[in-house]
Amino acid sequence: SISKQKPAPDNAGFSLSSERVIQRAEYEAKRLKDKRVRPEHLLLGILSVPGSDAFALLTQKGINNQKAFQRIKDVKNKKTTSPDNASNKAVSDSDLNPDKMVEKS
Repeated sequence: SISKQKPAPDNAGFSLSSERVIQRAEYEAKRLKDKRVRPEHLLLGILSVPGSDAFALLTQKGINNQKAFQRIKDVKNKKTTSPDNASNKAVSDSDLNPDKMVEKS
């Protein structure tokens, strides 16, 4: 079931936790030296704000902020060092496959 959360004051109806996710996503974009917030930054934002259904689902699957950040950083570094991908630093959906972020036992 989806949590019922109060909207943040004066912020387009976003819940307080959603506002924190967005703020964290902006921080993560800067930390990864990106000019705009992209889906990978929102993922990191979600993983930085405990209490949401998305956070619970991802962490139950073994995905946490550190693993996701490292995966994103590795993918971005690979794309910037590969001559074939030098102009495409964007992280794709397949790069963020949850199976690639979960440690195999």
